[in-house]
Amino acid sequence: MHGIGERLRLLRKEKGMTLDELGAVLNMPKSSLSRYENGTADPSIETVKKIARYFNVSIDWLSGETDVREIIRIPENQTKKLLKLIDILKEDLK
Repeated sequence: MHGIGERLRLLRKEKGMTLDELGAVLNMPKSSLSRYENGTADPSIETVKKIARYFNVSIDWLSGETDVREIIRIPENQTKKLLKLIDILKEDLK
């Protein structure tokens, strides 16, 4: 299973970013990012959240807990429609 460092490096390289560029975007030192990637330091939970948000991946994927990478975000208005549809289907099944 891959850890945060390997997955952070993968995400950064997929975007074609240097450590300097990622550090500027995330407002953190290049040296910290380098230590995370090399596994010599562990990021705080707030840093993990910031990285996951930036790359639009789940914290579980970033930390190596799952292989499900993407986060599926459903707009609130769509969520309400889906819940209504589920209620209708439940009634139909009764």
